[in-house]
Parts: sequence; C-alpha cells; structure tokens
Amino acid sequence: MNRSTRVYPQRRLISLAVCILLSAASLSNSTCNVAIGAEPDPKLLEQRLLKAIQLGRGATVAVTEYQNNRMGSFSGVLVSAEGHVLAAAHAVKPGNRYLIHLEDGRKFRAVGKGINKRTDCAMLLITESGSWPFAEMGESSSLLAGEPLFCISHPGIHRADRGPVVRFGKVVKPISERLGMIQSTVKMEPGDSGGPLFDMDGKVVGIRSQIQQPLDDNFDIPVDSFKLYWDQLLADEEFKVESIPGLPDFGLEVRRSRRGGGGTRVVSVKEDSPAAKAGLMVDDLITSTEGNG
Repeated sequence: MNRSTRVYPQRRLISLAVCILLSAASLSNSTCNVAIGAEPDPKLLEQRLLKAIQLGRGATVAVTEYQNNRMGSFSGVLVSAEGHVLAAAHAVKPGNRYLIHLEDGRKFRAVGKGINKRTDCAMLLITESGSWPFAEMGESSSLLAGEPLFCISHPGIHRADRGPVVRFGKVVKPISERLGMIQSTVKMEPGDSGGPLFDMDGKVVGIRSQIQQPLDDNFDIPVDSFKLYWDQLLADEEFKVESIPGLPDFGLEVRRSRRGGGGTRVVSVKEDSPAAKAGLMVDDLITSTEGNG
C-alpha cells in the first residue's frame, strides 16, 4: 500500500446580532436547554446574546504585520489588561512584530510570543504601555454538544470601516478527533484564524483554527489548552507538547497536510507506542478515522 495514501461599528454588530437571532430561534429545545433553559423566550435570548457581544467585542482585535507594509491579517483576542493576545499558531511567528487593531480604531505594537504548532496555540503581547479591554477566559471543558456559541472576528483583509463580524452556531463536539479541538457550526473563513469563540456569557471558550467540509466542520482550539501552556506561551519561541489535551496519547505527532487530498500527516511516532504497534510510520497520511473523513 502506498504510504502517502494510507487510510488511516456597534451598529454593524447589533444589526448582525439581530439576524443571528433568527438562527438561534431555530435551534431545537434540547439544544437551547443546555445553556438557556426550557422554552427560551426569544426576547430574553436576544438580550443575553447582545450582552455577551458587548462583553467580547472590545477585546476582539485584528492583527497585521508591522514590517514591510504587508496587508495580510488575522484575528485575536485580548485576555488581560496587560495586553496578552491569544491567537492561532499557524498565523504567528515568535519574535515577529505586529500591529494590534482595536475596535475603536487605535492600533498598538505587539510581538509574537510562544507558539505550538501541534495544538495551534499562540500568544502575542502588546509592547506599549497601557491598560487594555479584555475578555474573561471561560472553561472549554464544560462545553456540551448543542450548546449555543458565537464568534467575533475579522474575516478577509482587515477593514477599519467594516469592523468585526459576528457569527452564531452551536457545539457539534466539545472534543473532536481532530487534534482535540471544539467542533462547531460557527462559520469560519480566511482571516478569522485566531479570533475568539464565546459562550453565551461572553467568555472565551475557544480560538478559531481551521475549517473542513461540510459547513459544520469548523474547529477551534480549546481555551483550556492556552491555560495549560500559559508559561510556555509567554516565551519567545516554539515549544513542543507530548500529547493533545483531552485525547488519548497514542504516541504520534501529526500535522495538517497541505498535499493533495488534505488529511493529517504523521510527523513522528514514539517507539513501542500504540501508534507504532499499529504500524503507523512517519509521512503516513491519515485521511479518515473510524470511517469519518
């Protein structure tokens, strides 16, 4: 068998929120019961969502390269008054300089801190003095399937005249087979990477990471991973992890493959591990697990 194919502006936000409530109203009772009780009143749901958006919007930022006038951008979220910004590792390089764009139009210099490519965790730190709006980190371990969520982010190239965009959805799997990430129906597109995923209390429960097909295959880094690796994220370097939080340790390290057909590529296998005993080898491409692509 060929090893390369082995199976293995406030007004803008509020107007969007009103549209999002149409989606919220269509959630099943069992879904709504998770976070807002039986037979939720649409008006109360609207009030709760708008309050949560208000808590998160000021902390959501756009991030652009500081040097060479590069226009590419991604998203992030401030989680401390000292200027700690959570983001996705595939968008951040340790030591690189960035500009953090706040919703009110201000922008401040920042530096890339620690990253881990396996979990896709990354941190930036604002290097200018000041006190910053921030969102509280929640508990991703407490998420339940069907629980409503929303994200705020900056899709595409950062546009100050548009501001951040809000999207609504629900949890599909609190811990998915894909690197232990949160799987949800909250839509994602380029530029959203690093943006915050919020619960209905306006607390950060995840960071936007990757999307697959179909549309409910949106994957976010659990915020608990950032808490677990906080000290490593404060350093200006890439760090390694032995296993994925929330998943069994099979003794292999994988990375998203950019080769044709997608999938996940095996980059290392521990000796005498379950993965080694199963015959997995470096450069194997995992295209499905238990029949799920």
